[in-house]
Amino acid sequence: MLEALKSMLAVVNDAIKEIELLQQQTLAEVREINAASLLRDSIEIGTPGKQGVAKCYVNAADPEDAKKRIDHMLFLRVYANVMGVQMWAESDGGTKLPAMPDSTDAIG
Repeated sequence: MLEALKSMLAVVNDAIKEIELLQQQTLAEVREINAASLLRDSIEIGTPGKQGVAKCYVNAADPEDAKKRIDHMLFLRVYANVMGVQMWAESDGGTKLPAMPDSTDAIG
């Protein structure tokens, strides 16, 4: 009888450990969702017919972070346009354009 109780206690302890692990995983997922939901504001810059539209999701309550995100998005938009021009130039027998700087250099 004592062995049966010990066995049941071991099963219960294992179940508790599994539940705690699931709770930790769930909390991590909730934190991820909460962090993503902070970026619910957005700004679009550009026009489809010219150099393209770039959309950036930001948290308007944090203007410094929003500025960094917008700067980075604008850098990527320029980079995408340069890459498009470079691909066109290479396909037309032209030469390669100089490499773009690191995006962190562009936004400080």
